[in-house]
Amino acid sequence: MAAVMAIIDLPWCHDELVSVLAETSDQEMTTECRTALLESRNVDVHSIVHDWVTRHPYEKPDIEYLTIGELAKQRRDAIVQFEMQTLHDRTIILRDHFKPGVEDA
Repeated sequence: MAAVMAIIDLPWCHDELVSVLAETSDQEMTTECRTALLESRNVDVHSIVHDWVTRHPYEKPDIEYLTIGELAKQRRDAIVQFEMQTLHDRTIILRDHFKPGVEDA
């Protein structure tokens, strides 16, 4: 879902993704949302992510005890970007339908 919201890239999408950041300090749980926000054309949204990361610094685990969850977190940026590429053509044509004030036909 974060990939779709990144493609739509409208203020309400940013609000939804930022609301996840407001709810938790968990690096793993917020990875997709942070990646989606950083993919936005709106650079103001990028500063929200950078502020969040500053307040919740990443504590790199001991490489000897790398968990499956940690490994997955490390790969999520690439996964979100891949999903954006895969879904882009099907999603971008819907962007105007998600703008406030646009009624369903």
